[in-house]
Amino acid sequence: MQLRWCKVVRARRCDNGCEEDERTQGEGHPRASIAFSRELYRALEELAKPKKVSLAWVVRDAAEKYVASLE
Repeated sequence: MQLRWCKVVRARRCDNGCEEDERTQGEGHPRASIAFSRELYRALEELAKPKKVSLAWVVRDAAEKYVASLE
């Protein structure tokens, strides 16, 4: 399975430099709308099922690990 990079499709820069969309104003948690290939989306769902977590949790966990690996 060839994985492609995810693409942020809607975000804006907030006053403190974080990226957020209109739904997160005042909540303190930036959000991004991300488009995945069907194949990648299904793979993420399959990773989430046995752990009983959301797909969003899997994506956040992977992103945190990726960023940590760059440091």
